[in-house]
Amino acid sequence: MRKLLFRLLITILLLLALLIGLAWFAPASLLGNLLEKQGSSLQLGLLKGRLHDGSAGQARWQGIDIGKLSWQLGDFSFSPAAAGVNFQASGPQIQAQGAFNAQRELLSSNDLNGHFPASWLNLQGLAPFLFAHGKINFDFSHLEVSKQGSPAASGVMNWENAGLNGLLELSLGDVRFDISTLNPLTGKPSAESDSSREIVITFSNRGENDLQLDLQLNGTITTDGHQYQLDCLARASPGRSDINRFLRKAGKVTADGAYRLQFEGLLSPGN
Repeated sequence: MRKLLFRLLITILLLLALLIGLAWFAPASLLGNLLEKQGSSLQLGLLKGRLHDGSAGQARWQGIDIGKLSWQLGDFSFSPAAAGVNFQASGPQIQAQGAFNAQRELLSSNDLNGHFPASWLNLQGLAPFLFAHGKINFDFSHLEVSKQGSPAASGVMNWENAGLNGLLELSLGDVRFDISTLNPLTGKPSAESDSSREIVITFSNRGENDLQLDLQLNGTITTDGHQYQLDCLARASPGRSDINRFLRKAGKVTADGAYRLQFEGLLSPGN
C-alpha cells in the first residue's frame, strides 16, 4: 500500500512538473489568444518568444497604442501562489518599465516609472470639451491594488508644460503631484498591512515666472479607492475674466481673492 501511494505521488509530481514546463515554454501567441477570448482591455499582436519571456510588436490598452511590449516572468512560488513579472513598454508616445508581483487578488510593484502624454487624460467628466496637453512623468516606489483591501501608493508625478484647451485655454506650467499612503486616523504613513488607509495626493504648479501662469493651483486629493475628495485653492491671473467666471460657479471666494474648490464623489470606470 505504501509503495502504491508513493508511486501515485511521484506520478502526480511528474505530471505537475510536465504541465508547468509546457506552460513555461509555451509560445507567447497563446497569451494573445487568451486575452482575445476573454475580451481583455489589453490587445497584443506580432507576438514573439515564450510565455515566460516574450514580446508583442503591437500592444493596445483600451484602444490606446502603447507600442512594443516585452515581459519576463521572474520568481514563481506555489504556497502562496505568486509570480513576478518584469515589463517594458516602448511606443511613439509612452515609455514605461517596472516590476510587478501578482499574488491571488493582489497586484503590487516597488518599481514603476515612465511617461505618457497628458492628452490620454479623459476630462469630459470634469467639463465637456476640455482637453489636456503636455507630458506626464511618473515614478512609483510602491503601488498596491487588491479587490479586498484599500489601495496603496507612494511616488511622484510631474505634469510638464501642463495646459488645457477647448472650453478653456490655460497654461499651468509644471504641476507636481506627491503621492503617499496615510492612516486617516493618525495622519501618519500607513503600513502595508493596514486595513484602513487612504492615498493622499498633494499638488501645486510652478512656472519660470508664476505671473505668467493662467491659473495657480494648490490642493489635495484623497481617496480610499472607492470615494475621492478634492480640496484646492485656485487663483486666476489678472485679466482672465473667463477663468474667474468658471471659478465663481465652481467654488467660493476666499479673503485673499482666491477660490476654494471642493468636490467629492465615487470612483468608477465611468468617472
